Amino acid sequence: MGSGAAVRDSKDRDAGYFTTTSRQWRSFVGALKSGRFER
Repeated sequence: MGSGAAVRDSKDRDAGYFTTTSRQWRSFVGALKSGRFER
């Protein structure tokens, strides 16, 4: 896969997965940690 992440639903392993770059993944995790997606 190289430098990046492959992401899948652990409850539905047959649903497939998507890939993302390391930069995109770090940005997403940073947004989660900062509370950006909280309602």
